Amino acid sequence: MLGVASMLGLFVISMDRFIAISYPFFYKTHATNGKASFLIFLTWLIAMLSAIPYLGFSQIHRTLIYPYNYSHCIERERNW
Repeated sequence: MLGVASMLGLFVISMDRFIAISYPFFYKTHATNGKASFLIFLTWLIAMLSAIPYLGFSQIHRTLIYPYNYSHCIERERNW
């Protein structure tokens, strides 16, 4: 999640600097603290939403690889 947030943050900073250099008069009249705060919030929201599929991935992966509980087989092997 933090990697996605870092990449998106760098992207937003680069675009901000690009617009500031390419269109200085537009930037001076349209860039506000509220818009910057919104972009920061949006960056973290996208990063968190992109992490949702990974929250349950380890359990799904374990279920797909080992669909049955083999712990009783391991216990029997140890008791020999």
